[in-house]
Amino acid sequence: MSIDFRTYPPIRMADLFDGRLKDVGVHELHTEDAPTNVKCLTDGSSDLWVEGDEEGRASWLVSYGANDVFHILKAISAAFDVDIEIVDLDIEMGDRVPEDDEPRAILRAPSRRRIEVRDGDG
Repeated sequence: MSIDFRTYPPIRMADLFDGRLKDVGVHELHTEDAPTNVKCLTDGSSDLWVEGDEEGRASWLVSYGANDVFHILKAISAAFDVDIEIVDLDIEMGDRVPEDDEPRAILRAPSRRRIEVRDGDG
């Protein structure tokens, strides 16, 4: 099973791996076997693989297996003020896969979240 994500707007690989996520417990997991355009972010218990394109942007963020990458995705959304969208859901063992290819936003950038203002009436 894997889940593919993307950010909107795109993030540069150099920015994503510049260390600013360390404050929230997310850092690069160094892997020697990965291609040069692929890196991994971890929070110590889950891993999120990131593939860069030829222009240096993080084109795909991929979670494999039973990883719970929500903490990593939330950190990316907050630190870079980006939306995170599910692009592809590849589920094995009979689970339903959505038929359309429309991305599904799962995290909104902090600057685009709705703020509800309620009056003091009970």
